[in-house]
Order: sequence, then C-alpha cells, then structure tokens
Amino acid sequence: MQIGDLVRVRYIESDPWHTIPAVVVDEYHTWEKIVRVFHLGRRFSFQAGNVQLINRNWESPHKVKRSEK
Repeated sequence: MQIGDLVRVRYIESDPWHTIPAVVVDEYHTWEKIVRVFHLGRRFSFQAGNVQLINRNWESPHKVKRSEK
C-alpha cells in the first residue's frame, strides 16, 4: 500500500467484513504490520491484516510514475 491509496478497513474481527473507507496517510512498511489511515477527519492505526486495497488508479500527489523509478 502506498500513500494516497483508497482502502477499506475491517473494524470488527469477524466475517463478513464490516468495513469503512479510508485513505492511507503514512508510508506502509510490511515489517511494521500497522497501516495508518485517514477517515472522517481523524487519523487511525490498524493492523495490516484488517486493511484491504480498494483503488490505486486515481491520481495521488505522492504517486511515483514507473518511468521515474
């Protein structure tokens, strides 16, 4: 997950997913296993296993184009 990605967050640890939409606000490192998101004007931290990518296609100001890598 990258900064600006639209994600859904499971906030009740059960099936089916009870989800809220959110936006990733800090760089995510797999070794941290914590994703920080922005939802309804507040910043929250969630376990990475409870966060799922929805969309990466919209233009983020932090998005790096593949040709620039």
